[in-house]
Amino acid sequence: MKILILSPKLPFPPKDGGSVATLNMAAGLADAGNDITLFCLNTVKHYFPVEDIPLNIRAKIRFITVRHDTSPGFFSAVLNFLFSRKPYIAVRFRSSAFNKLLVKTLSEEKFDIIQVEGPYLSCYFRTIRKFSCAQISFRAQNVESAIWKGISKNTSSLLKKIYLNNLSSRVLKLEKKVLSESDLFVPITESDCRFFLTFRKDISYHIYPTGFDTAEFEKTKGAYQYSLFFLGALDWKPNRDGLLWFLKNVWTTRGFNTKFHVAGRCAPEWLKQKLYSTEGVVFHGEIENSADFISKYGIMICPILTGSGIRIKILDAMLMGKTIISTRVGAEGIPVTDGENIILCEKPEDFSRKILFLEKNSACAAELGSNAKKFVIKNFNNLALCKDLCDFYRKNLK
Repeated sequence: MKILILSPKLPFPPKDGGSVATLNMAAGLADAGNDITLFCLNTVKHYFPVEDIPLNIRAKIRFITVRHDTSPGFFSAVLNFLFSRKPYIAVRFRSSAFNKLLVKTLSEEKFDIIQVEGPYLSCYFRTIRKFSCAQISFRAQNVESAIWKGISKNTSSLLKKIYLNNLSSRVLKLEKKVLSESDLFVPITESDCRFFLTFRKDISYHIYPTGFDTAEFEKTKGAYQYSLFFLGALDWKPNRDGLLWFLKNVWTTRGFNTKFHVAGRCAPEWLKQKLYSTEGVVFHGEIENSADFISKYGIMICPILTGSGIRIKILDAMLMGKTIISTRVGAEGIPVTDGENIILCEKPEDFSRKILFLEKNSACAAELGSNAKKFVIKNFNNLALCKDLCDFYRKNLK
């Protein structure tokens, strides 16, 4: 099959969950024998030269990119709020240059499937329908409206709460619209799938969680050590809110006999200062290689309070045999078993108790990590998942 994947950003380098999910899927579909083109906005915020992507990746995937600035502006956001019904976050992905190049590509080439990553590229659906007969597949990595709704609940500012509630409602309308205009639907989790199917029950769907190249990990054995770490993009509010909650309600309330290592890109200055000044916290800032960082420490803390989809970093750490302590929201979409391959906590005292338990029970921590690794190898093999997705696409070709 010839598959065109439209992405709101270039998924390289794969330093965040969304990029990992898009790149791994594209590579897996290519390995499964398909002709893959990634057609991306190369945003100013996450700009990366295509020619610097490793040759082994460019040999599998053709990249077409258009440079575009998606940076938010205060006045444009206010004008959008007052005079538009469309979510400002989606408006920022409109690009005449992107649309022009898309027209040219669709006019010159025939694709079987056009997979659209997320709802924010819906403005290009009209172009796709006009210049292509391909099936449109809506790939939902999460429920965007639910994320914004959750953020609004954890916001104390009344004005921000009003704005975020309004944004959540607008994004939900957009998600419904995208689902109604798509031919196929590929959600990332069962819970996300159930949510979307309440709006359209007749669409053909296939649940595809993010896959990993598990072969290199099957024979490796990690060594457990008692140390805590957090890894996640710090320009994403659910990550910031969860980290701050953990620091306030867990970390600073007890004297743990270890350090808490925090890493993540784009931390605002005020957060950097808080992390630098909190006793026992070691802030690493943005790191070059997440695998190298994860390998140095023993216990991942995932105190996420809002969100949907799958936390890719949890799967990364599980595949490397790390012990995970997470909220249920943080582990959403991953069919884990509490006490077998993960530790699930909700209350601050539960986090504290489990951390202290692992300090004295290293054998238990090591077993949890070993079970976690086996779980990911069994359930998240990228090539196997992509072959199943290919079967779904082939069955639904016109």
